[in-house]
Amino acid sequence: MDQSIPEWLRAVYAEALRMQRDPRSADLAVTALADAGGREFLASLLRLIAVVGRPEHVPTLRAWCSSEDELIRAQAFHALGVLGDESELPLLLAGMDDVSPWAALHAARGVRDAGGRGWLARVAATDDAHASLAGQVVFEERDL
Repeated sequence: MDQSIPEWLRAVYAEALRMQRDPRSADLAVTALADAGGREFLASLLRLIAVVGRPEHVPTLRAWCSSEDELIRAQAFHALGVLGDESELPLLLAGMDDVSPWAALHAARGVRDAGGRGWLARVAATDDAHASLAGQVVFEERDL
């Protein structure tokens, strides 16, 4: 991406591509992650990848799940859940212990999206430390 364009404007472009669901932008977004810099642009790229990405982008998403920034972790967990499968559940389950409630919620939604709906439903019915979070994600499905 053109580095002479202000980062806030690049974030706007990424959001526009997400809204247009432009599948050609997925590879560009993955490449742009490497030198994106600011959190808003990074988050926009991760949201774009969640919409138009492909399974081969999953390894890149895994790396962003350990970002120091809670917004970036949240968006990476979301995208990983959308594009990943049950093999991503260990990372997403670990994400449910994130210090950020926002990132933990996105990790739990990622568990659901990656095929862990049954696990969430079972945990929601227990007194497990994750029961409340699991229940929230299970019950919000009914509102979709």
